[in-house]
Amino acid sequence: MAYNNEKEGIIECLKRDVGDLDSGVSSLPDWIPTKVLLTTWLADALEYELWVGCSGSSAYKIYYSDLPWPIGKVLCWKKALWVKQKHGINKDNAEAKEEEVSFS
Repeated sequence: MAYNNEKEGIIECLKRDVGDLDSGVSSLPDWIPTKVLLTTWLADALEYELWVGCSGSSAYKIYYSDLPWPIGKVLCWKKALWVKQKHGINKDNAEAKEEEVSFS
């Protein structure tokens, strides 16, 4: 999803929004919109995918697998809940918010 899929993915979105990625950034004013793009919707999409999109299994393995089972599961669940609250995701709007966060 994040790299490339039927809804373009990161590479195609960057090419569309930023322009030619191979030309390099010639000045600071050219870099600022790219940095904003990467630190806003891309960061949100990656955070969502890590903690919520793959049901937290990857995040659990990365961050909490060395902890005792109940503690690791609770901490992982709390972080996933925090990410859902940050993006305003609930049972009623989960699909719409997933589209918004994942493919902004």
